[in-house]
Amino acid sequence: MYGKSLEDFRRERDMEVAEFAMFLGISTRTYTQLLQRDPTIPENTLHKVASRLEVAPPAIIECFPLPSSAAVNQIRERLDQADAYGVIVFDPERGEPTEERITLPPHTMSNKLTMVSRVLITFTDGANEDWRKLTHNQREQARRLLRALSISPQGGWFWSTDDRGRKLWIVSSSDTHLVYTIRYTRHDEVVVIASILIFPLPSIHEYEEKYPYNL
Repeated sequence: MYGKSLEDFRRERDMEVAEFAMFLGISTRTYTQLLQRDPTIPENTLHKVASRLEVAPPAIIECFPLPSSAAVNQIRERLDQADAYGVIVFDPERGEPTEERITLPPHTMSNKLTMVSRVLITFTDGANEDWRKLTHNQREQARRLLRALSISPQGGWFWSTDDRGRKLWIVSSSDTHLVYTIRYTRHDEVVVIASILIFPLPSIHEYEEKYPYNL
């Protein structure tokens, strides 16, 4: 899957926060703001940090593009529909949606179980429509991500929250991105794929051409 946190990069280098911030060429205060995804941080700072780490900015979770209000509204509508009419079960082994539809448990802010017997991957109707429009390569990318989520639903990273208080997570691979939320039944962890987005993530070379830095 695509993307690592700044903290992952820091720990890989076995650096303290102040040392790592100095390595990135920023203050510790700016580093903290980056971790908090402070929207006031200039775009060129994001590119400078990414360049120091020799990756494109979207490969850093804190620099990954945030969703537009229109995108969040669409996802909210899809999840509302899923609450009303249920979701479609996806079979990670076959790599295809099934004909089975299940009713979602009510959304609450904290209902995670300490013991989960299985993980269910499901699609909203909107995500199922997205699936049908994918190219062969995009479906293969999505299948890899879905298999990973069936093993570790927390494998993605926090992306946003809708106005119902539902946390939205995202996992990415090349140009294919899955937006999802998680529900819990008495025994199951239910991953609800709300949307499958397609947009390319430029390479580090493309960013360096636009934002050259002397490292």
